[in-house]
Amino acid sequence: MVASIWKRPGDLLVFLYFVSHIPITIFIDSQVLLRNYFQYPKLLTDVCDNYVRDFQDKLVANPPLFFQVFTACELIIQFPFFFFAAYAYYYGSFTLVTYTDLCRKELDQNPSYCLRSSRGHNVTTHLGCSVPRS
Repeated sequence: MVASIWKRPGDLLVFLYFVSHIPITIFIDSQVLLRNYFQYPKLLTDVCDNYVRDFQDKLVANPPLFFQVFTACELIIQFPFFFFAAYAYYYGSFTLVTYTDLCRKELDQNPSYCLRSSRGHNVTTHLGCSVPRS
């Protein structure tokens, strides 16, 4: 059984990151594309207006096409992923597989991929990682 999220501080931090971005994406970032189509509450439009005024962010004030495309990608791709990632980190079912782990697995299964350095200190796979020579 997986330990509670409160006992996994790294997972808790990442979980809070994803959860915090759900309302930010809905209420703030989406205004770049949807402000003319939806009636946002005055409080939210004021937050965006104050941000543009205080930080003089020209991309948000008058978004060019590339920025609108990036925002659309955020709404279509990233936004649903925030829910998936938050759920996965909360329940401890999200495991990050590192590049080195993949390389070591490849080394174990296919030793013919190994290249020894001229000094013999490391074994390097064609995938580009180094693991201690046995």
